[in-house]
Amino acid sequence: MKDIKYPAAWSPTQITAKKVESRIDMSADVAGKGKCPECRQPMEVVAVSGSPMWVCQKDRITLPVPDGYEG
Repeated sequence: MKDIKYPAAWSPTQITAKKVESRIDMSADVAGKGKCPECRQPMEVVAVSGSPMWVCQKDRITLPVPDGYEG
């Protein structure tokens, strides 16, 4: 196999790793209780194609409500 030459900008010595963290919280205490996983404010319930969904219009997030949800 031939040696592959890459542009200098792609050199592995110039790549630095960053710690990546999720900014949304899909835990049972947040998303599981109808709070937006981004802003953590209560989401409103709307009907999407006949199915109830939680919606945060500000962050454009839609989640299905759990089975048996009464709200």
